[in-house]
Amino acid sequence: MAISQLFFDMLPAIATVLGGLAALLKEAQKLGRKSERDILREDLDLLGRIPADDPRTGALYDKAYARLEVILNSDTPKARDWGGVALGLVMTIAFGFLFVWTVKAGGWWLLLGIPALFVCIVGVYGTFASAKQSVQ
Repeated sequence: MAISQLFFDMLPAIATVLGGLAALLKEAQKLGRKSERDILREDLDLLGRIPADDPRTGALYDKAYARLEVILNSDTPKARDWGGVALGLVMTIAFGFLFVWTVKAGGWWLLLGIPALFVCIVGVYGTFASAKQSVQ
């Protein structure tokens, strides 16, 4: 029984570390990559700053229009947000375990179980929302 008690004592620390790693993975995934929408937004901003009689305006307008077509096209590559999936799973498991523990403990611990259940449900929603394919 000493191993299981040690596991239960270490579980909050393990969940915290896993949650931090999942959040770090999610943010690191966003660093080097711009979405088509971000690039289009930058092109339109630049197009607004260039004078209308500048010869580069036509080429930039064509480029922005092509990016808009890519965004609106249904064949656009789609991807899942794996960092969000990992973070959602960690939240679901950690706070689900906390909710079950508070129910078993009973008494005033149930007051802690209510927010734990809410965060667990948010983790489930986040897992499925991040697993859905979305346009990059």
